[in-house]
Amino acid sequence: NGDSIPSPDPDMKNRLISAIKNTGNNYGCGPIWTTDAPYRETVEKVLHYQKLGVLGVEMELSALMRVAMFRRKGLAGILIVSDELFELKWRHGFKDKRLKDSSLLAINIILNIITS
Repeated sequence: NGDSIPSPDPDMKNRLISAIKNTGNNYGCGPIWTTDAPYRETVEKVLHYQKLGVLGVEMELSALMRVAMFRRKGLAGILIVSDELFELKWRHGFKDKRLKDSSLLAINIILNIITS
């Protein structure tokens, strides 16, 4: 249904959460703001979505979830923080070692789930 909110497959989501918990790493799980308009995160929008409890912003996963829902297939994903804007100052993170480490961790988590 085109009116439904894109959301992860509950079983896949629970498997990801369990696998992440087993690593002992910090994680967040909750609503994400999606946009197809990069660099349009205005102060007003950021504050609005913060009040709603939104954890981050992304541009691709919601589209993939919409396709999965249309095809009646399960999908869940791990989003990794690169840049930060929650304090209303853009902090670039693409060169930060934590992004590389988190990316490798996510890859290993997904590979472990697939092979188990």
